[in-house]
Amino acid sequence: RVTVIIPYFAYLREANVTSKTVGKIKKTNIDTEEVDSVLSVEASNLTASLAGSDLARMIEVSGANKVVTVDMQPPGQGAAGGFFRDAQIELLRSSDVVVETLAEVLNLKELTGDTELVVAASHASCITMAKLFKQKLGTILDKNIGVATIIRTPQPPNSEETKPKVEIVGNVKDKTVLIVGDVVDTGGTLCRAAKVAKWGGAKKVYAFSSHPILSRGAAARLNKSPLEKLVVLDTLPVPASKHDKCPKLEQISIANAIAQKIVESHFQPKV
Repeated sequence: RVTVIIPYFAYLREANVTSKTVGKIKKTNIDTEEVDSVLSVEASNLTASLAGSDLARMIEVSGANKVVTVDMQPPGQGAAGGFFRDAQIELLRSSDVVVETLAEVLNLKELTGDTELVVAASHASCITMAKLFKQKLGTILDKNIGVATIIRTPQPPNSEETKPKVEIVGNVKDKTVLIVGDVVDTGGTLCRAAKVAKWGGAKKVYAFSSHPILSRGAAARLNKSPLEKLVVLDTLPVPASKHDKCPKLEQISIANAIAQKIVESHFQPKV
């Protein structure tokens, strides 16, 4: 029996390329180079999604009976597990195994107000993840936890502004906000989300992300953001140089939870 451990199952970004999208882009007045740039980004998302399906199939063909992974995209939902036809997929949700440690790292147990904490989804596909964190934290802290959502709205094709508009839906005034998400890559959206939360009146803003890719200057960018602390899992290694550039970054381990799954898989009692 072969069990494959893949803490971060990559190549699962949502595919957004459709004939309708392409048609709308080509009807605008933006330059050909800009059209090619937009289509290139969307095509890369489509390629990533197809690559995820191919990767799952290759793992099965190689003889895997079970795959253990953490917060597969979209987080908290496990829909991407449908890429596997024969192998059993075991999804570890961070909301089930690290929330108590996270509460200790962020000193959330010291919050005094009954409704002082708000959990915010970093984007729409993380709403389920945010709800799970809300429920778990509510049980651990014995408090009523609020919930909010970060909304990213793409700019019109003919707009001079290229970055998506970032808004927060939910009451964060005089609250401590915990932004939760699956992946932190360049950190741009997370930085803007933290700023929006502060503009909304949040006292403190923390963030949790399962998979720390931290590419293209993300560490330095996040260190300059309004975030008090960014907590990530060790599903990917984070070089010491990035910790130096971002002292706000703290990594917690999910190794014990994965080890427990291995034990359960290979030493479970026969029924």
